[in-house]
Amino acid sequence: AARSAVPTMLAVHPLLDEIRDLLSTLLVGCSAEQLAHHPAGDPSRWSAQQVIEHLTATWCMTITGIEDRLKKGRPLLTRPTLRQRALQLLTCDLGYFPKGMPAPKPVCPPSDQPPASADELIASMGATLAAMDSVLNRIEPQANDRVVLNHGRLGPMTVPQWRRFHRTHARHHVAQIKRATKDT
Repeated sequence: AARSAVPTMLAVHPLLDEIRDLLSTLLVGCSAEQLAHHPAGDPSRWSAQQVIEHLTATWCMTITGIEDRLKKGRPLLTRPTLRQRALQLLTCDLGYFPKGMPAPKPVCPPSDQPPASADELIASMGATLAAMDSVLNRIEPQANDRVVLNHGRLGPMTVPQWRRFHRTHARHHVAQIKRATKDT
């Protein structure tokens, strides 16, 4: 099927816009069946829909964490360890995301979701990215380049680091989405 144009959405930070455009381009024109298909028919391998649901879950966790930090109204005092700084450098600055690390349970997609259309996934993804952009923008002025939220593996990160982390994480899953949609 011919792919149609990516729909126009609300403006977000350029790094988050890059994520949205990259993922939307992969999904546009795919059928719900293609998006729900597991590579090689193996249900243990995520479908494109599950990858998008996983990414959306990570963005929701960031939203929840930042909103909690905003409610507390005080800065995060944690400092990253040397190991966490090294992981932050690799992931946030150099754009490297280690392969083979299992996703934490709270961001693993459910296996029993009904198939969603590309338009539904793109809309959901766009809305969640816009919501994350909004909370990051709200905390950024008061954060003053200090850490705002702890990541489970990378430790405490600043707002710019969170944006770069999410870009690197989304790019990490691109090949997985391509494999899942190509295999149908």
